[in-house]
Amino acid sequence: MFNSISSWGDVFKKQFFIMISNKESLSTSYLYGSNAPYIEELYESYLGNPSSVSNSWRKYFDKLQHIPATDGKEYTYDQSHSPIIKAFVERGRSNAFFNKSVSIESNSSIASKQNCIQRLITAYRTLGTFWANLDPLERQEHREIPELDPAFYGLTESDLDQDYSIKNTY
Repeated sequence: MFNSISSWGDVFKKQFFIMISNKESLSTSYLYGSNAPYIEELYESYLGNPSSVSNSWRKYFDKLQHIPATDGKEYTYDQSHSPIIKAFVERGRSNAFFNKSVSIESNSSIASKQNCIQRLITAYRTLGTFWANLDPLERQEHREIPELDPAFYGLTESDLDQDYSIKNTY
């Protein structure tokens, strides 16, 4: 019985120290929560002109420049994000993301054919076993299933020569 009390005491001590260390890290952390926009703004200033921030921040940001990049390269220097963000905002305002060379009618035609392809795939998944040749002695007549014919969905041979996405076909 004494051992169980001392083990509970040890558990309590460990939990207490974990709580203290979490509180300390939250109270001393300047990189969490509502400080993030301020730190990002400082970092943007640093990227534009390193002498525009205080010495302590410059030292901190200088250390970040020597951390290996996520792209695997040893030296990849960060660049200011504000021009990139502004460029995306301008492209959004000018509708530059829309490919003007493709008409809306052809987009709807492609979407319609994509839908037909997905329905054909679903038909093969659900009805394909009925169409498969599972009777080697041919005792039963092989029945035709119209849903497995691409023409059932209005698809032609030229439609079948094109590539379609099957990402959303479960």
